[in-house]
Amino acid sequence: MRERVRRRAFVVGFVALGSVWVAAQVGQQPQPQSPPVKGAGLLVGQIVDAASMKGIPAAIVTLSGGPAATSPSTIVLPTGEMVLGGSDQNQPKQVIADSSGRFVFRDLNAGTYQLRATSPGYLPGQFGQNRPSGASQPVTLERDDEKRGGLALRLWQSASVSGRLVDEYNEPVVGISVRLLRRTIVNTRPRFTVGTTGSTDDRGIYRFPGLTPGDYVVALVSTATTLPVSFSDTYMQASYAGNTTEFINEVSISGAPFPFGSGFRVGDLVFQTDGGGRSGGSAIPAPGEDGRLMLYPPQFYPSAGVITQATVITLQSGDERTDVDMQLKLRRTQRVSGTVSGPDGPMKYIGVRLMPAGAEELGLGGSTFLAMDAGSTATDASGNFTFLGIPPGAYSVQVVRVPRTIAPRSAMTTTTIEMAGGGMMMSSSGTSTPMAPLALPTDPTLWGGATVNVGETDVHNVAVVLRTGARLSGKIVFEGNGTPPPPDTLQRAVISITSLTGSSPSPVAGAQKRVETDGRFATVGYPPGRYSLAASIPSMPQAKGATLWRFRSATLAGRSIDDEGLEIQNEDIAGLVLTFTDKTTEVSGTVVDIRNQPDPGALVVVLPADTQAWRQSVVTPRRVRSVRTGAGGTFLFRDLPPGEYFLGAVSDAAVSNWSDTRTLDAISRVSIRISVTDGSTTTQRLTTATIR
Repeated sequence: MRERVRRRAFVVGFVALGSVWVAAQVGQQPQPQSPPVKGAGLLVGQIVDAASMKGIPAAIVTLSGGPAATSPSTIVLPTGEMVLGGSDQNQPKQVIADSSGRFVFRDLNAGTYQLRATSPGYLPGQFGQNRPSGASQPVTLERDDEKRGGLALRLWQSASVSGRLVDEYNEPVVGISVRLLRRTIVNTRPRFTVGTTGSTDDRGIYRFPGLTPGDYVVALVSTATTLPVSFSDTYMQASYAGNTTEFINEVSISGAPFPFGSGFRVGDLVFQTDGGGRSGGSAIPAPGEDGRLMLYPPQFYPSAGVITQATVITLQSGDERTDVDMQLKLRRTQRVSGTVSGPDGPMKYIGVRLMPAGAEELGLGGSTFLAMDAGSTATDASGNFTFLGIPPGAYSVQVVRVPRTIAPRSAMTTTTIEMAGGGMMMSSSGTSTPMAPLALPTDPTLWGGATVNVGETDVHNVAVVLRTGARLSGKIVFEGNGTPPPPDTLQRAVISITSLTGSSPSPVAGAQKRVETDGRFATVGYPPGRYSLAASIPSMPQAKGATLWRFRSATLAGRSIDDEGLEIQNEDIAGLVLTFTDKTTEVSGTVVDIRNQPDPGALVVVLPADTQAWRQSVVTPRRVRSVRTGAGGTFLFRDLPPGEYFLGAVSDAAVSNWSDTRTLDAISRVSIRISVTDGSTTTQRLTTATIR
């Protein structure tokens, strides 16, 4: 351990002489430094309730930021002690507001500061916010003796939703899973994302506290998981033989559920639901002799069977909704069965998912989609599958198998640092050498699906025939005067391929790509759909004079696909070009109000002049942006991709959700049109407009 201490080149530590941090060269005694001169700057303000604008007593106010910090130097002294240069003048400061919510920060130097406040029963807030999730603003002192007063920092009270679930006999439903879905805007399109999950107590009551004001839907949704007994037996046999890694890899690439230890045995199947629930003190009944299950079907407040028909609950600051009650009814469910076949015949032990109608409104794939499956199962050795516990409704059967290569275990190194006197020890680990990209698997991506309408009888003979996904290939290029990244860095470039339609099942999220040292890239197959493409170069220590490369555009056959996305069908796509540039673009300016005075409360929005893309909710987020103006009404956008744009300013306080397509449409009508080219700098003077 002592040997590690002698490695001075990479050892970092601290020592305080009195109350002043100092720095010294090796072999020299540390010399005391003068403490920083205190400024005479002053910040005075009040923490207020956003709804009533009344002061909030005893709120905790935190001030951070300040003068630009000087990078400290770290030195190892001959004694083994280590010291750090610099000062603590930028450390966060806290005060407690008085009985009227007023606060003051004294002795401040010129600099840029951030104000944040917290209080029990309220959501944390920052200065400049006009809504709970809105953008904040800094507070700038231009001089050491400048005084700023009248700083109102608004806080919003948290909201809550609660209700009672009863069965058809008005008895409490105990221990059933309840989900709260929040309505958001994703890629300019309204979506419901899975948020808080809770369960009812012994009175059938649930409650979701501490909510941010917004739009919500209360949902009773569960996933019915069915597995063939032979599937579990195969896993156990592999476990005994020590071959579970191969089995787990094969299961995971198709999203199949893993064997579970509890549930109902129904013939040669095992059934389990994550919804739980006891009605009137009795558990949901086990299947009858005919194997039929009685379950609570999906229900969205108050009694809708699909989310598109649910009642949206809008919560304001401090709202406590206690009447969101639902009556549930056990319903006879059906089974859905069929076969999955691939290019070589029946597909054994492959995951099969059953998605309800409207699932695309719940998010953009991944865990959000997986959490909203109506059913999940796996095929048996003959390629047959069965879903148990499916209530009547419209569904789609989905199968996606995305092959992956298992990464070898990388070599790890550990560095340990012991502080002088043995008072502190710190260790870190990482890969000893950068890992080269894995070879792409040779197996194809397989996908398939079928539409199913479940009524009052079982559905049999659903045939899912798998097709081959389309592989993508192309090249990363660099345009500019700088030196392109070295081959080993280029080979570690990250290519992002994201579904824009929300229809791609979760296994696609882990689809593998490979980049060669000359920038050529290729991917495994993708199911049909519309996708956005982007790329990034991994962060590396920047040598002096090194070029900073920024992703600019994705094109196919010379046509940009940044706005409308890449439409993937059944054929491979070659010739994609992902372009990086060393030129930056800037769009800046000043916003004034109707009195021709700088407007620090404006929201500046930039969006493509081609309105078709964002109206269809397929535009890339790099081209639709917003920024709050600064204290002088100034704004700045950097690295906008070249193209034609609308640029407009509106009151931030008057816009509840700027990225909604209806709001964007209104902003576009009061905007000016600008053109952005490689390396261009555009300066504009805008007037805050009113939109309706």
